[in-house]
Amino acid sequence: MDKKTLWETLTDWKQSPVMRGINRLRIKWYVHDLITALKDEDWIVRASAVEAIGKIAEKHPEYDWEAVVPNLITALKDKDSDVRKKAVEALGKIAEKHPEYDWEIVVP
Repeated sequence: MDKKTLWETLTDWKQSPVMRGINRLRIKWYVHDLITALKDEDWIVRASAVEAIGKIAEKHPEYDWEAVVPNLITALKDKDSDVRKKAVEALGKIAEKHPEYDWEIVVP
């Protein structure tokens, strides 16, 4: 394998285990920050965080979203209707990609 092909293989997140690992860590950091934002006083910040979680979940179904679901369940009880609506949408995206999660236990 020549250097160019080796470099392309190592830096292609779909092929390289190293890049997939880095990508998973990056997603974990983003999601952690977004979960923190769900507790913000400003409803726009909370709504944006929930929406971002839904978009990331849609693009990265390989991430373990099960730990995020309880935070989205809590967002269903938010005083702002936009936050609640976006939480429903995000949960729907996760449920579509992960029907194997035990949704009866997770959703009250």
